[in-house]
Amino acid sequence: KVNDSLPENTYLAIVAEAKRERISFVGHVPPSIGATRASDLGQRSIEHLGGPHHAVLIACSKRETELKARASSILKAAIDALFQGVENPDPGELRAAFTREILESYSERKASALFKRFRKNETWQVPTLVAIRGLWDRKELSAEDRKFGEDIKQKQLQVVAAMWRAGVKIMAGTDGPLSEAGLELHRELALLVQSGLTPLAAIQAATIRPAEFMGRLDQYGSIEPGKAADLLILDANPFADVTNTKRISAVVLGGKLVKGKSD
Repeated sequence: KVNDSLPENTYLAIVAEAKRERISFVGHVPPSIGATRASDLGQRSIEHLGGPHHAVLIACSKRETELKARASSILKAAIDALFQGVENPDPGELRAAFTREILESYSERKASALFKRFRKNETWQVPTLVAIRGLWDRKELSAEDRKFGEDIKQKQLQVVAAMWRAGVKIMAGTDGPLSEAGLELHRELALLVQSGLTPLAAIQAATIRPAEFMGRLDQYGSIEPGKAADLLILDANPFADVTNTKRISAVVLGGKLVKGKSD
């Protein structure tokens, strides 16, 4: 998994080594690379819409080159501060001065072209909406920062729905273990539906899509003879309301019934 803090030359070295070893690489997107280039270089999945430096949204901007440079400068300042002993560097990537420009320069035309590229390159997306929404919980952020943070969150929902409609493959994720893994996954499914996915598509993002991504469709992802007998038994239809995934009557693991009502 690559991180958005990687220098460009390090990222490119990882790409080259992954190709040599014939293994996939996934993760964040460094600002110096950008989401479009990461997709073209073969990054198999992009997590968190690129990471805290908004790589996917910036790739949808009419001012992409300028904003990538700004994001790189913000990242460098934070890394320099960490090396100087600053425990919590200023979150410039969350400041209104930066996020406002991302929002105001958003281009539907560029977004459409990017999502077509993701589909063509088979660049999967793991938005982890439930995790990235928490970025704006930092106490040092101003009311203005938080206001534009809410606007960014709304734009992220719109982008996820647009990618799904464009045929980009999406998986549900929570950025665990930094979260309440089980509960957070239920919340992520609800956010995917809030963004515009159908309940069925959201549930598939947590079941058959990951199995497909991992090349394990012969074992996981659906209820069929010969596949792993791991499933939830629910008290209500999740296709009518995706939050019904929390109404768990029982769990079956390895074909064995585990009894226990959910709260």
